[in-house]
Amino acid sequence: MKGKLSIPNQIGAIFLTIIVIPALFISFFTFPFEFIIYEPVNYYSILENVEYKEEFPRVVSEIIIDQLLNTDENKSPTILGNKESLRIILTHYLPEELMDGMFKDVINKVIAYLNFKTPYTTIEINIKELKNALLLNSSLISDEYLLSLDNCTVEEDSLLDGKETIDFYSMPICKPSAENRKVVSSVLSMMIEDKTNQLPATINLIGVIPGGMILGDRTFYYYSIVRWVFRLLPFVTLILLIFIAYLLRKNKKIMRKWSGLIITTISALTVVSLFIILIGFDQFVGLIFNRYFSQVIAGFGYVLLGIIQNVGNQALLWVIAVSGSVLLFGLVLLLSARFTKSENNVIKETEDEMFPENEYAKSEKEIVPETMEEIEEQEKLADKEKKKG
Repeated sequence: MKGKLSIPNQIGAIFLTIIVIPALFISFFTFPFEFIIYEPVNYYSILENVEYKEEFPRVVSEIIIDQLLNTDENKSPTILGNKESLRIILTHYLPEELMDGMFKDVINKVIAYLNFKTPYTTIEINIKELKNALLLNSSLISDEYLLSLDNCTVEEDSLLDGKETIDFYSMPICKPSAENRKVVSSVLSMMIEDKTNQLPATINLIGVIPGGMILGDRTFYYYSIVRWVFRLLPFVTLILLIFIAYLLRKNKKIMRKWSGLIITTISALTVVSLFIILIGFDQFVGLIFNRYFSQVIAGFGYVLLGIIQNVGNQALLWVIAVSGSVLLFGLVLLLSARFTKSENNVIKETEDEMFPENEYAKSEKEIVPETMEEIEEQEKLADKEKKKG
């Protein structure tokens, strides 16, 4: 019978609906994530934020200090023990344009890595300009560092008297007298230049990140599969919705109502839940990532946290926009279902148009005499019909 859905079709529609519900929810995130999270241009705004730009030299200076203190003898020179003072001085000789360029390069390389455009565990950052800046200012850096230290005692300063060459590792952590400062500064400057020249033209960012935060081979393999499925999911969901409509095609009213309810319910729940998350998103991100970012270089974790919060907010807003658009489409389906006539009504109206005499016969049957005069008149007409007969 036309308009009636078969049991197998109803069971099939219910089964596909169970699959579509989570698939549709996840699909809302696909395009915003692909075009927000995995696009480097969306991260560049962080480079213009003064609050984060102040952290860039601090991060780079921490890396430089680690390199300066990394010796073959596995022991650090005593005179370089004041790391905080050395870090502050190094930040004065790191040009802002150089820092912006380096961090932009980092963003591009990391996103390329996540988009499978860079070999695994190879995120090379060019530091040639950074090396040149250190070499050009090595004397100024050493002089300023020595001036930041406390004055040497008479005994400490006497160890440097009259020496043209000094054992770098035996130098005390203090500011020599004016007579000895030139020799000490020269030795310190040479050490900075030697260490800087030993640095490669590029460094692998993976070497800077703690081992616990790096994706292993197996994890990266699973990430690749999940990312592939994530990209395909919206198209699979659309095909499943079309197949549900196909199973319910015999009754357009039910088909539109069913599809509209699926789309509207999931979209509405997504919009409401994301609005709730968006209100406390910064705190939510902080709780999840703080334990990981505490392991990285001071300042770098702060920048990473700011990036995730900034770009994450953009992505959530786009997910809400996509969900809202789909919600409107679902409401249109529900409204069209409400104004769609059922198949039985359509058949009945079609028969009435094709056989109008049925309507007249029905009308005649419905005319029943009610008063005494009408009954008597009806009886007289019946008698006349009999006499004529």
